[in-house]
Amino acid sequence: MSVPGFTRKGEQPIRIKATKGILLPVTDTHMRIRGFQIATGGTPKYLWFSGDAQAKTTCHVPWSAQDRERVRITEGVLKADIACCVDETTLTIGVPGTSNWATALPVLRSRQCKEVYIAFDMDWQTNDAVKTQMMELFFACKSEGITTFIEMWDSAQKGIDDALLAGSAITIHASLPGNTIVEGVRPASSYKTVAVDWLWKGWIPKGMLCVLEGDPGLGKSTLCADIAMRITTCTPFPGEIDKPVCGSVLFLSAEDDPGRITVPRMRAAGANLDKVFFWDYHPTFPEKLAQLEAIIEQMGIVLVILDPFLAFLDSEIDSYKDQNIRQVLTPISKMAERTGCSVLLIRHLNKSQGQVNKMYKGTGSIAVIAAARVCLYMIQDEDSNDKILGQVKNNLAPTQASWAFEFEEGENWHDTRLHWKGRSEL
Repeated sequence: MSVPGFTRKGEQPIRIKATKGILLPVTDTHMRIRGFQIATGGTPKYLWFSGDAQAKTTCHVPWSAQDRERVRITEGVLKADIACCVDETTLTIGVPGTSNWATALPVLRSRQCKEVYIAFDMDWQTNDAVKTQMMELFFACKSEGITTFIEMWDSAQKGIDDALLAGSAITIHASLPGNTIVEGVRPASSYKTVAVDWLWKGWIPKGMLCVLEGDPGLGKSTLCADIAMRITTCTPFPGEIDKPVCGSVLFLSAEDDPGRITVPRMRAAGANLDKVFFWDYHPTFPEKLAQLEAIIEQMGIVLVILDPFLAFLDSEIDSYKDQNIRQVLTPISKMAERTGCSVLLIRHLNKSQGQVNKMYKGTGSIAVIAAARVCLYMIQDEDSNDKILGQVKNNLAPTQASWAFEFEEGENWHDTRLHWKGRSEL
C-alpha cells in the first residue's frame, strides 16, 4: 500500500513518538493510506498524523472489506472499522464528520453503487444540525440514482458500532422516519447556504460552467494559456492580490496540436507544464463524461477547457437545438458541481451582421449561455491593438468591468504571450 503525505530518507522508517493508544490508518477507495488517526484514550478527540493537508477530509474505506457489495455510510474511522469487523456482509465507510458527508459520494460513484445504507449516530433524533446533514446526504444519494435507506437502532447505543457489538435489532427505513414530505421534494430549511467559490473572483466560478466567446483567430487560446499559467503556478489573476486556487488544468483542443502549438503557447505563458494535461483520445460528451470525471478526481484537475466546445459533442447532438444541448450541459454541470472543477467552454461567434445582442452571437443554441453561470466575451478594440475581455452575463456577482490586454510576440508566432494593461470602458 502507498502512503501519500509521508516522506522517507533512504530506508529510514517513519517513527511516531506518542503515548499508548490506537493507531487508525485512514485509507481511501484506491487502498492508499492517506494519514493516521491516533486515539490516546485521554480525550474524545483524535490526533492527526499526515503531511497531506487534504487527507483530513478523506472518506475512510476499510481496505479489508472492499470486496463487499453492500455499502453503509457512518461517521468516523473507528466506527467504520469496527462495523466491518462485526458485520462481515457490509462495507462500512466512514465520513470525517457529518458535515463532510459529501466525501462519500466519489466512493459510491467509483463502486457504481445501486443502493446504500446511512447509519449516522442516533443523536440525529435530538440534534437538528446532525439531522440536517443526514437529510442532505440522503437526498444527495437519491439524486445520484442510488436507492437509499436509513438504519436505526435502540438509542441506548449511540453509534452503529455500539449497536452491532450489543446485538441490537437494526431496522431499515426507505425514507426519513417522521418525514411526511413527498420523495424528491425538500424544505428550504434542509439546504445549506453556500458561498460562491471562485478560481478568478467575479470571472470564473469554481465547480460551474463558464463560457468564453470570440471570433476565430482573435487569441482565445492564448488567453486560456494565461489562465492556465496562473492556476498551475499559483499566480494572482488581474486585479487580485491573493493567490488563486492552485491545481492542474486539463486542456481539450480539437483544433490545435499539443506538441506544435498548445505546449509552446503554454510554455511562453509561463505555465507549469507538469500540471497542464491533454487527453490524447478525442472524447465526445455526454458519452465520455464518466471518464472525464475520473480524470478530474485522479489528477487533481481544477479547470477543464473545451476548445471549441461544440467539437466535443456526440454525433447525434444537434448544436442548434436547445433540448439537445441541455442533454449535454446538464450532466456536465452536475459533474462540475460534484468535483468542484470549473469547466470553461470556448465558443466561436457566428457570422451574423448588424446590432445583434452579444447574448445571441455565439455559434449554436442559446442554451449554452443559459446553462453557463458566467459568460465572457473577447473582442478587438477597433481604436488600438488591444483586446478586450468583458462579460455578457454573470449570475453569481455584479457584472465586472472589462479588462484590456495586448499580445507580446516572441521569436515564433506561437511564443506569443499576454500582457494585461488595465480596466477598459468597452
